[in-house]
Amino acid sequence: MISFSKSTLIGLGLNIVLGAVLLYMMYFSQGDLLTHSSSAQRAPFRVVFLEMDDTPEAEIAREGIMDAATKEGKPLIELTVFDGNGDKMRLQALADKAVAENYDLIVPFGSLPSQVAKEVVARRKSGMPIVFCGVGDPVKVGLINEPGTPLENITGFGVFGFGFVKPMIDQLPLFAPQAKKILMPYNPTMLGGTIEEYRELMTHELEKRGYAVLPIKIYTTNDVVAKIQPFMHEVDMVWLLPDHSTLAAMEGIGKLCAQYQKFSYITMNLNKLGNGGALAFGYSIYDIGQDVGSYIYRILEKGEKINTLPVLPVRVERLKIGINVENARAQGLLQQMDPTTLYLMEHGMVFEKTV
Repeated sequence: MISFSKSTLIGLGLNIVLGAVLLYMMYFSQGDLLTHSSSAQRAPFRVVFLEMDDTPEAEIAREGIMDAATKEGKPLIELTVFDGNGDKMRLQALADKAVAENYDLIVPFGSLPSQVAKEVVARRKSGMPIVFCGVGDPVKVGLINEPGTPLENITGFGVFGFGFVKPMIDQLPLFAPQAKKILMPYNPTMLGGTIEEYRELMTHELEKRGYAVLPIKIYTTNDVVAKIQPFMHEVDMVWLLPDHSTLAAMEGIGKLCAQYQKFSYITMNLNKLGNGGALAFGYSIYDIGQDVGSYIYRILEKGEKINTLPVLPVRVERLKIGINVENARAQGLLQQMDPTTLYLMEHGMVFEKTV
């Protein structure tokens, strides 16, 4: 009998379909100022991390940034957290402060902080470099004008495009060969209404492969569990889109899936595995942080022009499928998995971290 430690997360890379790679679910607490010793030649560059709220995902992104902006054991930047505490007015004031105090660069985390940073920097005519992180489509949220093309002082990394759809679907038979009927709850107003594009494309690709998809429109987080429960007998699994209103109910969805022995599969959000998900497909925010850190290094240390660094989506090689073993067992997923897959997960390239 295969034994896994409690709350273990295992990530499987796309290039090693049956192997597993580490999911970066690493948390740390450093306070508002992440202080690092300066280089012998000069003080580190001063960088602001602008966030709406201080979440575990933001902490993971910061860790990736710092790791990428460290060369030969010496951090090149001093990363200061400006936390809006959920208040947009405070967020605007903090962006003003970053410009007024002449920081070298600002990293806004998420769509709203990125919009605020762009507006404040433009209003103050500062030209401060902005490298955004963790946004959706940067064109649709008004950060850039054309896909992939940076502005004079703005570039970064977002989660946009549909390149992940087919790889996500292609992994499903490997883990759940018996799953054929899919419940897909979602809030059609999310992502500025563009979530319908995700749902339509995923439904089309799933149906091409012989799956039956039952979409359910849900408009508030409080309604999610009650709205999907009547359909749990009719389906084999619950598929969650990149939709904050349904993902916010992930704990309740996980309990419902365990009750009915129907597993959950989460789109583009590995970090929700710990909140009730059995499977998830997407990227680690740590990896996005590393990408941002590499741009910071190139801009501040190497002197590259920000408008020569393209705005990039999550790279295909960054995508992983992850499984929370405890949740997968509770929701009946492990019982239907191929024993060979389980064996390779245990004896192949397995990295385990209890969180």
